[in-house]
Amino acid sequence: MSVYVDEVPLPFPALTSEASLDLERVEVLKGPQGILFGQNSTGGAINYIARKPTNSLAAGASITYGRFKDIEGTAFVSGPLTPTVSARLAVRAEQSDDWQYSYTRSDRIGGTKKIAGRLLLDWQASDRLKLEFNANGWIDRSDPQAGQLVGFSLSSGVALTPNGFRLLAYPLAPQNNRAADWSSDLRPKGNKRMGQLSLRGTYEVGGATITSITAYTAFRRRDVLDQDGLNLHSLDYPRADGDIRSFTQELRAAGDNSAPVRWLVGANYEHSTVNEIFQNYYPDSAVVDLLKGVAAGAGVDISFWNSNNFYSDQKLTNYAGFANFEFDATDKLTFKAGGRYTDSLRKIESCNSDDGTGGDAALFNFLYGLPRPGTPTIKIGQCVTSFQTPQGRVPVDVVRVRLHEDNFSWRVGVDFKPTTTTLLFANISKGYKAGSSPTAAAADIIQYKPVKQESVLAFEAGIKSRPFGRILDINASAFYYDYRNKQLRTLILDPVFGDLNNLTNVPKSTVKGVELSTTIRPVSGLALSGQVAYITTRVDKYIGYDPAITPRQNGNADFSGSRFPFTPKISASGTADYGWPLSDKLSASLGATVTYKSRATALIGGSAIDEIKPYTLLDLRAGIKSEVDGWRVQAWAKNVTNTYYWTNVTRSYDTILRYTGRPATYGITVGVEF
Repeated sequence: MSVYVDEVPLPFPALTSEASLDLERVEVLKGPQGILFGQNSTGGAINYIARKPTNSLAAGASITYGRFKDIEGTAFVSGPLTPTVSARLAVRAEQSDDWQYSYTRSDRIGGTKKIAGRLLLDWQASDRLKLEFNANGWIDRSDPQAGQLVGFSLSSGVALTPNGFRLLAYPLAPQNNRAADWSSDLRPKGNKRMGQLSLRGTYEVGGATITSITAYTAFRRRDVLDQDGLNLHSLDYPRADGDIRSFTQELRAAGDNSAPVRWLVGANYEHSTVNEIFQNYYPDSAVVDLLKGVAAGAGVDISFWNSNNFYSDQKLTNYAGFANFEFDATDKLTFKAGGRYTDSLRKIESCNSDDGTGGDAALFNFLYGLPRPGTPTIKIGQCVTSFQTPQGRVPVDVVRVRLHEDNFSWRVGVDFKPTTTTLLFANISKGYKAGSSPTAAAADIIQYKPVKQESVLAFEAGIKSRPFGRILDINASAFYYDYRNKQLRTLILDPVFGDLNNLTNVPKSTVKGVELSTTIRPVSGLALSGQVAYITTRVDKYIGYDPAITPRQNGNADFSGSRFPFTPKISASGTADYGWPLSDKLSASLGATVTYKSRATALIGGSAIDEIKPYTLLDLRAGIKSEVDGWRVQAWAKNVTNTYYWTNVTRSYDTILRYTGRPATYGITVGVEF
């Protein structure tokens, strides 16, 4: 899934957290994308459309107070600065108390503290030229969510260590959305910030529109993370740092959008650097305890080994050219075709290293039998990742990977309008997602092997209809996706640390599904809407490591028939909103939304503990607003039934964690616009 704000890319997931500030609407594009603008994508695109500067003065503000003393304020001001220049400034800030509690002691975590802003400047330089400047950014110092301990991933040998007994005696979390645990002496902290500058220029010439979009984005994180769900140090990250710098440039030309033949051609360039460094801290790990014991039995003291670093430096350069054409064969029939060529180069340097304490160097010198003829010892601060030779394992300084890929994606389709209120459509498209390399504490260089680009051949057909004016809207579609080398989350067996998460290419897999959404307005003021999706996913070909079958052994299992992670078969929601006048100035509203997701899994071929159980959530709202004075008041409640549910399951060296959804929350929002 690629994400944009006004077609300006946010090329990494970490950049998208505040994209919803001051929006006019949201465009969701399904299936492979990249033919019309932006980046290659196999999973669709989301384009957030910001509210634009106005030609007259306008302003507004709102404040929300909710459970956990959550206070959120938003404000905007918009209007002309000169006859040809207009501006809009929007801000949002939020602060709250902690929403999670420790179930083993008196402690809390989960507070929110963040601020976001956007400044838009529009200059109508001439009747042909318009320039749109966007400066936006945010700071987020909210606490990271604490994981909920639900199990252990200990083999028999690891479990019998002193730390293993200590871990197994640790209580599991109760089934409560708020219950969790974390290290009290290494409290998780979040510290992220992002800034972006973009300039969009449009120029009308000779019946065509030339559009240029230039953007520069910078992101920084300096987090402290708890990865084990314990008030121990089985696996914590005292340091979780990351920096992103991304420059993008797009240039495209488009013909008259009202002509019977419509065309668009463009080119896209991206250069990004991503730097990450983490420190593992694990003095209470059972796996580490076992390795210390093995070394001690051989007369080697590594009792001081408790931590290591790992990092990744990546440089990405993408070039792309694309074109799209649409032809109205009749007033009812339209044919469409488009294509995109992308050339992608990714250079990666990775290292799992001693952190300066000498512990990691001592461990791997022992495990590799160093020094030996031709292979010196690993020194303090050096990388410890190695490869296997007939003479034994040989450490490498830095693992360098160069991943150069190209592809041609395309789309053909037809639209048929039997009436002015009904559209039938069918599309076939081919799309790609770029390959990548993991940031990991790898003992073997094989774990730094990059995943290749994934591809999908997508078939989709559907209908969009409004048969009775505004009374009824119907949208329905059926789709089939045929994937090659899909990138999915799996487990691998590390020769030192055991089961580790990994991103893997699945050679062949498929997705089939249908979607239906409808809105009914049977009487004035009442709107009933519903959406339902039924999706089946299947791994058709993949052989990989399965700890449930071959624990701590270098064995594989056939995962054919497994479903994709995080893909429930059924996703559904229903909304009812009713509004009515109280007087010639006031109106009232009531609303409710129910959402449902069926069972899913967090891991391909996962066991019962990796499952994400089905859940249903209920949200309610009621409000009053002035149609004349522009003010509004709304009371609201989310997850009214306080349903216990979770959205992710992860594994660390020793533990298995759930990440829960929010408990019941409620509050009131007061706002005004003029």
